[in-house]
Amino acid sequence: MIDIGCGAGRFTEVALKWGAWVTAVDLSTAVYAARASVAGGERARFVQADALALPLPKKAFDFAFSIGVAQHTPDPLSFVRAVAGCVRPGGKAAVWVYERRLDALLQPKYLLRPITSRMSAEWNRAFASMLVGIFFPVAEVVARLPRPVRVLASKALPIATYLGHLDLPREAQREWSLLDTLDWYSPKYDRPQRYNKVVAALRASGALRVERGRPGGVTARAWF
Repeated sequence: MIDIGCGAGRFTEVALKWGAWVTAVDLSTAVYAARASVAGGERARFVQADALALPLPKKAFDFAFSIGVAQHTPDPLSFVRAVAGCVRPGGKAAVWVYERRLDALLQPKYLLRPITSRMSAEWNRAFASMLVGIFFPVAEVVARLPRPVRVLASKALPIATYLGHLDLPREAQREWSLLDTLDWYSPKYDRPQRYNKVVAALRASGALRVERGRPGGVTARAWF
């Protein structure tokens, strides 16, 4: 199994908990933090590399996945094709990408990104931490509202939140909120994609079948 764009290893660790052997790849030095901190890392190898020029054999993995990375690259569809290119015949791939929709593009983060995408990493960490400190308690109140109101109110929040969606302890909820709020504001690129284009990229890479996962972005599962 290969995790492309592993970052600090959040989803690598999930895969390891399920008993997988994982090759975790990231362009940034976060891969070293992942190697140092991920539980179960004795069943993983960590590689710092560009997904478009992997120093690994092609079509060598039973399963390739990438979660929340493609939209932060200069060419998201080339990135999707690179993920697919890791899969052997008979294998599978899964990608999750920000979805290009009008309501998604109206999120508060897009009002702030023209500023935050030019800020230093240190300033972005401080900014994300400040936002989560202010708005996470608000998100906890929103999560207890009736569903129609909750859905609308959560879209107005300037932080990522999984309250009511993921069964995690409060501190884990807050940590995921901080990590993904930082992921909203700090990357240089933020290029959401349409599902049909992601499907086309997977099929061009040899996918025999593609299915859409649950909403909340573009989730595509492909069989090769």
